Amino acid sequence: MNKQGQIAIFVIVAIAVVIIIMGLFLFVNRGPSTNASLSSDTSKVKEYVQQCINQRQIDAIRIVGLQGGYIVLPDNYLDTGLYQVAYGQSLGQNTLPSKEKIAREISSYIEYTSPGCINQDKFFTMDISPGEANVNTTISNGKITSRMIFPISVTKENSTSIVGANYESTVNVRFDEIYSFAQGIVKKQIADSKYIDMTYLSSSKFKVGIVPFDNKTTTFTIIDDSSRIENISYSFQFASVIK
Repeated sequence: MNKQGQIAIFVIVAIAVVIIIMGLFLFVNRGPSTNASLSSDTSKVKEYVQQCINQRQIDAIRIVGLQGGYIVLPDNYLDTGLYQVAYGQSLGQNTLPSKEKIAREISSYIEYTSPGCINQDKFFTMDISPGEANVNTTISNGKITSRMIFPISVTKENSTSIVGANYESTVNVRFDEIYSFAQGIVKKQIADSKYIDMTYLSSSKFKVGIVPFDNKTTTFTIIDDSSRIENISYSFQFASVIK
């Protein structure tokens, strides 16, 4: 083989080596770039979902306060024409739901509404698939805490990641104290349904609103100025009906 032929072969081999090296370089650098981008995006998704869950919990806590401890009202409730509220005392029976029942109502609301926290339009460059939400809510020590397991799959450019499945939201509200006071009102009503113990009501740290609906039915609203949610005093109300 002459010298020109050897040079030609060398040049071809050199070009091939350069192409292979460049290909490897692009391949190696493409993966981390995509993964880094996906990691950043999933962090944004998790942050957005956490904020949404926080609001869902606030909504649930407000609803149970306005409806006598329920998200979904029981069969027997008072419809005033302006609002609907459950009975805390009905014909001599204590019908206030337990704190555990109220906590489950809050959990159920968050579970039911959490898929709405996946805003595909906001994250249009990704394919987001929510899993099943499971929420456990506790009421104690001046706060309501909801802990949720909510796995979310995020796919972008053929790369898939699972967004952190654990979320937690806490609202500072003296619900346990408010609930205990509501139980006290109910017990007073059962003892003497035709008499409202104003001394007991006025001795409380809470404000109490009393609104007669008719000659047998009254609504009680307990207002706590020290428990403010989004700068609004928290309130818990229920109805009481006598025989």
